[in-house]
Amino acid sequence: MEKNIVKKELVVTVVFLFIAVSFQPVFADYIKPTDKTLIESKSDSDEKVEYVIQIVKTNKVIENKIYLTQQQANELENLIENIRFDLNNSESIEETSEIYNDTIVSINGLGLLPEDMTVEEAQRLVTGCEQNPKIVKLLEKLYNKHKRSLDANENKLCLISGKTDGTYFLGPGYFLIDSLWWLAPSDLRDFILFFLAIPWIIFNYINPFAIVNLVGFGGISEYYTPDGSGPYYKPFSASGWISTFGKNGKIEWTGNFYGHLPISSLPALFAEYHAGVFGFTGLKISSEPSGYFFLGSSLWVKIDYNPPSNF
Repeated sequence: MEKNIVKKELVVTVVFLFIAVSFQPVFADYIKPTDKTLIESKSDSDEKVEYVIQIVKTNKVIENKIYLTQQQANELENLIENIRFDLNNSESIEETSEIYNDTIVSINGLGLLPEDMTVEEAQRLVTGCEQNPKIVKLLEKLYNKHKRSLDANENKLCLISGKTDGTYFLGPGYFLIDSLWWLAPSDLRDFILFFLAIPWIIFNYINPFAIVNLVGFGGISEYYTPDGSGPYYKPFSASGWISTFGKNGKIEWTGNFYGHLPISSLPALFAEYHAGVFGFTGLKISSEPSGYFFLGSSLWVKIDYNPPSNF
């Protein structure tokens, strides 16, 4: 019963969100990746490391593909480790915001911000100043009504950062259709899934409302044996660290963990992920060898060291 109440509130929040942002352009900008080498190395033989940087705003997602020299990649990884150390010692959301602001200055110093974005704009984005105020106000009311229901493994209206693998970012289309399916009478559910297939693709790949981005941690992977038999399924966890500071104070996770939001699993190629973050906006940096680093704000986070019981 408690889970159903929570999911109903989440669905209502999403419906309200789409109404609230309806005055923005119907299809927000999705800026295609651009390739550039940050700084030319002295030797053509120097190995380059590819990084994809995404700036996730409420009405656009800006993506850049950047190639760093190995030395520059090491500087970035050292910066991320220093951020983790500083966040471990942070004792207030104000101090955490300062760490985020300093991090943006350092990231800009490495040349990782888009050329048309100022440091101040990026700082506002990662510290939650660009979240939709109507949604924040609505969630404030819901939090004040159910503040005692928050457990030790969740946070709301929070700053969030982390470095993880076994992680998946998904746009809002899937969750919107899942919400409609959940609210609809059982005899209409197949109809909804069939006729909303195209909107699902539009919402996820054109991504008009980035504010409802979901992030999954851990899940179930599908695989086949060398002789072609299968599919078979096996669970996997996300690993790394996540730090949040919000309505539930400072909540952190380190090691292996799973998303625990009351949302259906997030579909990916040969895998399904457990949703752990709802409403992420901010900065995301990814590379093949080192997974994801993300810095920003979220409307709701729920993560646990044990897999969800319904999987």
